[in-house]
Amino acid sequence: MFFKLAVRNVKRQFGNYLIYFMTVALTVALLFAINGVIYSEKMQFYTSADETIRDMMVWFVAMIGFVVAFVLSYATSFMLKLRKREFGIYLTLGMSRRDIRSIFIYETLFICLAALGIGLLCGIFLHQGLMALAMNLMKMEFTIAPYSKKGLCATISIVAGIFLMASVVSLRYLKRV
Repeated sequence: MFFKLAVRNVKRQFGNYLIYFMTVALTVALLFAINGVIYSEKMQFYTSADETIRDMMVWFVAMIGFVVAFVLSYATSFMLKLRKREFGIYLTLGMSRRDIRSIFIYETLFICLAALGIGLLCGIFLHQGLMALAMNLMKMEFTIAPYSKKGLCATISIVAGIFLMASVVSLRYLKRV
């Protein structure tokens, strides 16, 4: 029941969620492309002698993840403030605060999974562009670069961390309101 309500809310609040969705999708695309470059076989071979390049890229990805988590936490809090009246109506109709939190978690999970899928599709093309740039800088011949499972796993885990951080901030806000 709550899942249907969450899907309906996402459809109704599409304008508000669009910016959130685009932010998550573009972040996923960027993270997937960078992680793909970091963990690609060609880069592993090139950076085996000098680990500092790879370490710098890993720190760069971590910083992107942290900044995006902060921005999305703020964005979800802002969206919740816009929906105070809606949540008040839910409470008046007899829903508990826990039910409202469940609905909001379903909404953000739905958007995050959709953005993860779209972001990974966009990241495939961005990854090829970054690999072409990296191979050009290293004076290597570019061929279509295979995708790294390790890079995919790193991207999914970072996005899960971003989602959890934004959800915790949102749940704390919902608990207070």
